[in-house]
Amino acid sequence: MTHYNKNLAKSALSFGISLAAMLMLSACQPNNNPDATAETQTSNPNQTDNSDASTATPAPIATQIEFPHYIKGWPTLLHPISPLSLTAEQDESLSSIKSRDKWQPTIFAETEPYTYQTYISNIVFEDLATGVEKKLLVDDSCIIRSIFIPHVTKKRILKINSNGDAIVDANIVTDIESDNATDEVYRTPRFETVNTLFKHAIYHINETPNQKDAKDKNLLKQQALYMSDDKGDKLLKLHPDNEFIQTTKWLPQLSRYYFITRSDSDGNGLIDDKDQTHNYQIDFSKSTPAVKGYDFENSSD
Repeated sequence: MTHYNKNLAKSALSFGISLAAMLMLSACQPNNNPDATAETQTSNPNQTDNSDASTATPAPIATQIEFPHYIKGWPTLLHPISPLSLTAEQDESLSSIKSRDKWQPTIFAETEPYTYQTYISNIVFEDLATGVEKKLLVDDSCIIRSIFIPHVTKKRILKINSNGDAIVDANIVTDIESDNATDEVYRTPRFETVNTLFKHAIYHINETPNQKDAKDKNLLKQQALYMSDDKGDKLLKLHPDNEFIQTTKWLPQLSRYYFITRSDSDGNGLIDDKDQTHNYQIDFSKSTPAVKGYDFENSSD
């Protein structure tokens, strides 16, 4: 995976793609906007024919509901749903019975603040105010591999009064990227951590975990990028169907989320460094965050 597009030229030419126009048909999310699908597919003539993956009816998957996960500041409680059997990809990689018996997936683990490594087929969002429950995906045929909640973390001064009590100062004094500040001053009680969560979650999803690629192919092992709001609504795919997520970067200083995809531009059924890359960003400082693609190749000097 490559973090930057090596073909970028000197100056920028950016174009906006609204989130609504990015909604694509997949095994995980129904197509509620046929016009948007047609428009996006028309703008991507290199789309690979992968009809076996998109038209196959997903087989029923045995699942179980795991213990819920609470995220401070969110209006919903997350109930992960995990598969009880191995996916086709796992079954292929765990060749021996011994390794298969010892294999234990990470169901839902916070690896960094608001970053979760997961192995789940769905999530039920429980509204803490109303008790309403809603599944994120329409069925349990996909595998959610990770979840990221865009956020900004800052430190706020705590003034100490004559009684030794800490009083919150309204001024937030510094921006930081995580809770693990190295400066010793931030470890004292004179400061408190303030996390501001944006009302969205971003998911890495394998849409075809129970289908095997042909020999020397890897399209069915690729992952797609989705986003929903903090109640599990408005689930959108953030790029066209013929593109697959490669790498991402969160810039909390700008409240921007960047990601790079690859498409099977040579049509050989294999995603590798010979394929075309596509660069996108989402600006969460906007009232309505929208995906914007940018391409410097065609920029004038």
